[in-house]
Amino acid sequence: MSTAPELSAAELVDRRLFTELPCPLLALTETNQVLEANPALLRWLGQPRTGWCGRTLVSMVHPGDQLRLARGLRSFGGGHLGTFRIGRQDGAFVPASLDVCEPATPVARRHVLLGDRSALRQRDHEARRLRRRLELFVLDAPVGMFEVDASGRIRFANARWEDLHRRSGAVQHWADTAHPTERERLRRVHDDVVGRGAGDSLGVSYRSLDGGWLRARLTPGRDEHDGPCVVGVVEDMTAAHDIRRQLVEQALHDPLTGLANRVKLRSELDAGLQRTPGRVAVLLVDLDGFKAVNDGFGHAVGDALLVHVADRLRAACRSEDVVARLGGDEFAAVLVGVDPDAAAVIGDAVVAAVALPLRVDGAVLRASASVGVAHCRTHGSDPAVLLAAADRAMYAVKARRR
Repeated sequence: MSTAPELSAAELVDRRLFTELPCPLLALTETNQVLEANPALLRWLGQPRTGWCGRTLVSMVHPGDQLRLARGLRSFGGGHLGTFRIGRQDGAFVPASLDVCEPATPVARRHVLLGDRSALRQRDHEARRLRRRLELFVLDAPVGMFEVDASGRIRFANARWEDLHRRSGAVQHWADTAHPTERERLRRVHDDVVGRGAGDSLGVSYRSLDGGWLRARLTPGRDEHDGPCVVGVVEDMTAAHDIRRQLVEQALHDPLTGLANRVKLRSELDAGLQRTPGRVAVLLVDLDGFKAVNDGFGHAVGDALLVHVADRLRAACRSEDVVARLGGDEFAAVLVGVDPDAAAVIGDAVVAAVALPLRVDGAVLRASASVGVAHCRTHGSDPAVLLAAADRAMYAVKARRR
């Protein structure tokens, strides 16, 4: 407890400082005894004034901090003394930073400003916990994450990104981890992203080294110390790409024979006329007597015959030709890079191939086909006109055979 003379001497301390300063403040004697404590400190720690005055500051801190504080007070002239655990009235200890100054008064040899470190410590704890969560999220994320500098050099990549790109060793540019046919394009995309504004991201699909398909979302950024950068998130789209490719294949091919359908035939005809003008022909093939096979042997045998004819057409045509089933027992082929005579020879080969016998369920079937040939030199380069000419030629052949 403080004596009356000590309390009288304490009145020399600036009362306004003690009563109005919102931060906890102590006045110490030369022997580091508490001369006065301001209202902010009393409110913070819950201690009454009588619980502080007359006691040494060292006696008010946690026993584990007393020796360190005593040494600091003996040798310390002024400034930040450190962080110590100060006792509350309820017996708990709270972290507090101590800053010391020596005022110009003969009684109070030191002023000690105390700062509540509890909230800061809690924020530090929350920040560390958040950082651990972010690290777990990034490092163990099911998608690839990476960061590169403006030149494309990899600064960071998580495990999933490494797994998707099969990287071994250092590379000069992240694009070098992609399939060789994709690297130049990805370098241009990277330069485009670097030149964009903050948050203006760009999506790009590319093939990996093993031929899989990846999808990346690239976002420009700026590191405080290292300058411009690009942050990317990468997903494995191989399964989705395969499904999409299968759907496209199904949409463009006949499900029974696997040949191209009418849509794909027309597309290939357009492309062939542009690629090799003056050297494109169309064959239209119609089976003779197919209805009798269906009626006599059933649709299963009829389907087997159609598959047989499809195989024979593939064998009779060249690998660069496109063979299609238009529906029912009608087939067609686009011949690219041929003159009229060569087209006629392929047409004769188709007729001969279809005529070969086929054994189905013990029965021997023989089929015949009527083939119409139309060449762009004779009928022009309009796809619709060319197909119509081949159709007329085919029906003319069928009429003569009847």
